[in-house]
Amino acid sequence: QYYYFDIFNLANKEYAKKAVQTEFESFCTDNHLTLNAYEGRYTYAKDQNNEDQNKVIYVYENKADLNEVLDIFKGYKVVAATPVAISLPNIATIEKNKNTMIIDLDETSKVTTILGQSVYNVDILQQGLKDAFDAINEKENSYLKTYEVLKNTTIYTMEMANPANAGKEKNEYLQYIIPALYKIATEVQNLMKSYRKIDQIYLTGLGTVINNVDLYFQEYFKDTKVEILKPFFAENDNKTNIKDYIEVNSAIAL
Repeated sequence: QYYYFDIFNLANKEYAKKAVQTEFESFCTDNHLTLNAYEGRYTYAKDQNNEDQNKVIYVYENKADLNEVLDIFKGYKVVAATPVAISLPNIATIEKNKNTMIIDLDETSKVTTILGQSVYNVDILQQGLKDAFDAINEKENSYLKTYEVLKNTTIYTMEMANPANAGKEKNEYLQYIIPALYKIATEVQNLMKSYRKIDQIYLTGLGTVINNVDLYFQEYFKDTKVEILKPFFAENDNKTNIKDYIEVNSAIAL
């Protein structure tokens, strides 16, 4: 979960650390949360609307939920637990003077916004691909087959303009996939209005195995370059199919 607030950017690290902790304690009090029940970390970037302040992203999680994950790894040393949305920029080519969005097309879709080279915001979208995945799985009765369906699904350019045309091709599952992608695209369009300019959009997550999904999103973001997120180091590896990297981007980023 994510909590946002501002602190003065002239604050030294020790003061900033105390200010951040005090702010989160107040947040817990105001929202009737038990402070000791949560584990938290933070990062910050210069506030685009106020040069005298830094925008803090405070990431927090219930310790009980974290312990459930740790139980899976009994007998191993877990070094760190990190949110995927904040980790994805680790594998992207992020240029210093450009602004980037990474759209994670998965059951729950998230958008990570990077201004310059700093993570500025993480938005959890109302629309993800869970309903589409579930609808396909209900018919195929297998998550593996659902995955194969997605890999063998191609979005055609005629589908792009109007989500109401979904499903008129031979692939019956486009009727679930296209409307979900349309809602994600329009939601991201609204997010972009909060920023002066987004130069680059990367797509990642399970939804990227759908053929032409990048062309679909390019139709909605004509002034921004849209491409599938390929790990920056994969460009020089000719031995491995690039799709083998894309499918496990989240794991690589972590």
